[in-house]
Amino acid sequence: MALFVRTAGTSRPSGYARSQWDPEAVNGTAVAALAGQGLGDHAFGTGLVPARFSLELLRRVRFAGLETTVVTTRKGANIEVLDWSSHQEGQLVARATLTLLRESRQPPGEFWTVEHGARPPCPPGPPTRPGLWWNHDGAGPDLWTEQPRDVQNAQRKRIWINHVEAIEGVPMSSVARLAATAELTNTITALGSTGIGYINHDTTAAFTRAPAEGGLGLEAHQHLAAAGLAVNVAQLYDAEGVLGVAVVSSLSVAERRLDLSETEPEWADSGNLSRAHRAS
Repeated sequence: MALFVRTAGTSRPSGYARSQWDPEAVNGTAVAALAGQGLGDHAFGTGLVPARFSLELLRRVRFAGLETTVVTTRKGANIEVLDWSSHQEGQLVARATLTLLRESRQPPGEFWTVEHGARPPCPPGPPTRPGLWWNHDGAGPDLWTEQPRDVQNAQRKRIWINHVEAIEGVPMSSVARLAATAELTNTITALGSTGIGYINHDTTAAFTRAPAEGGLGLEAHQHLAAAGLAVNVAQLYDAEGVLGVAVVSSLSVAERRLDLSETEPEWADSGNLSRAHRAS
């Protein structure tokens, strides 16, 4: 199971990368995963750790092969910046940046921070097979579902995702996992009682550490909207706790919102997502 297959230097999307908004386009999460994989592969061995990822979807990414490149735009003792770009038929369709920083000692003193409760909930287990699980505040921490229609409401939402490979036969890097999860911020924050009424064209995520092995969680943190524009914020977490935040800016698509009550799960064609998951 993979989002893309790489042949002769071109990354070709599989059915798992198809957009629910447009069947002739690649979804943003798949583009983020591809960018994260390319950037993460180049970051390996630098001695620095990923601290910030940003993605811009500049044009509709057609459901066709993508040519990608990665270049180093800054290289210092404590910081390195990598830029990724993707083209289709010579036209730039998406670009991403990864900033790597050197770890060091924490400074002395006390600092203000948002008061966090316990780690956001994970599905019981948690599950290990590829898939995407949904939860909302009204359901309680132990009731998760693989049916998006079950969370089409005005409650605060979260997801837990075990990713498929970004590129067939290549282990998914931690950067790719973080990038693909962060790109779902609009999905969980802009999903209301009538569906997803906003679409994002960018994603920015900042993290303090690499994620643990296994699934990743994303919990809605804020949705601010006015005049058809929205800012959406979510927090990234794993089984050990919160490790970062993601922010997207979104544009209203009220007339063609995505009604999840009529939508199959993300990877329904694989038969992976089909049943509710409850603690025994």
